[in-house]
Amino acid sequence: MENEKDFVTSERKVGIQSIFPDQNDPKHPPIWLSRAILWCILAFFVAYFAWTSFSKLTEVVTIVLISFFFAMALEPAVEFFEKFGINKKLATIVSIIIALIIVTAAILMFGSILIEQIVALLQTLPDIYATISTYISDTFHFQIPSNTDLIRTALDKYAEQLGTTVVFASFGLFTFVIDLLTIVLVVYFLCAEGDQFRASIAKWLPSSKQRNFIRIYTITQAKVGGFLGSRIILAVISITFTSIVCSTLGIPYWLALAVFMGVVGQFIPTVGVYIGCALPILVAFASKGADGPRIALILLVILVVYQNIENMFIMPIVSQEALDLNAAVAFISVLSFGYMFGPLGAFLALPVVATAATVLKLVGAKYETIDIGAMQVLQKNELKEMRTQQDAEEKAAKEQKKAARPHPDK
Repeated sequence: MENEKDFVTSERKVGIQSIFPDQNDPKHPPIWLSRAILWCILAFFVAYFAWTSFSKLTEVVTIVLISFFFAMALEPAVEFFEKFGINKKLATIVSIIIALIIVTAAILMFGSILIEQIVALLQTLPDIYATISTYISDTFHFQIPSNTDLIRTALDKYAEQLGTTVVFASFGLFTFVIDLLTIVLVVYFLCAEGDQFRASIAKWLPSSKQRNFIRIYTITQAKVGGFLGSRIILAVISITFTSIVCSTLGIPYWLALAVFMGVVGQFIPTVGVYIGCALPILVAFASKGADGPRIALILLVILVVYQNIENMFIMPIVSQEALDLNAAVAFISVLSFGYMFGPLGAFLALPVVATAATVLKLVGAKYETIDIGAMQVLQKNELKEMRTQQDAEEKAAKEQKKAARPHPDK
């Protein structure tokens, strides 16, 4: 009896050997299990660190993205100056200086007018909305929400954001200068040291993959750079034309409306053109009194003609080397990025999607496209034959049942 008790007690003893058995012990876990657990723990901490870091470094990531796409857009100008025997670093400096001079000149010439017109336009938007709502109510007998309701809803929704903006408004200029200098420096290094940057990444790849990496990077840079450059050129042309037309027709806030139409129309696909044209037309309709409907109709006709001329003649010339994006994909990407990252995300959506589309076209597997029309006809014929065969089988089954029934005379 005592021996049995000692045996049970010895069986219940837990020692270090039972927790960590020898490698030859059948209870020993597989060798890969400890490594897998270690890698899972390491992956968890890395993911947690990356998540928390990204939330705190969002501004830095945004600046790097903006600089990357600006560098791609500036690359054609750098290559242009390199054709004259200028080295890449000096060509980059010259391109950046010319771009800054153009932007500064535009700000000095039109900056104050643009700001004044934007402020005045925002102040008169309630009156414009009231005029349009009154016209719709009197003409179509349809009531739309009053401007006071809309203003109250907007204030309730964005009051906290407006308060934060007012608190930090004093830091805006300083932050803008720091961000601008950072973007200029990153753009310079990406353009001037682009070859070294690519080489530093390629050296971590096998020799068989380095050629593909350089090819993908070069083609992506050319395509996305052409895409951004073409959009910027088309936006400048649209702003110039719209400002001339609106000022000639005597429409107020002509520069603010032209900038809105150029930026929204070129960087928001599909519906951006309609949104960009709608605001100048509505302002012309509401601000010109009795002549408002006539001037709005004239402006509508002019803008429609211009959009057709741009699509048929200007865009093919400007966008020869640009990337062609699917309209639905581009529109959904703008909505998604705008919802997640705000207006800046909507602006960066097209360059990001253009980069991803170029990489997928170069890396993704390509297959021969089938004749969809012929395939649909074949499927319909097969379905028709199946239905015919099924009807024949059902008819034969009915005849067999009918033949198997005993005759009433018998």
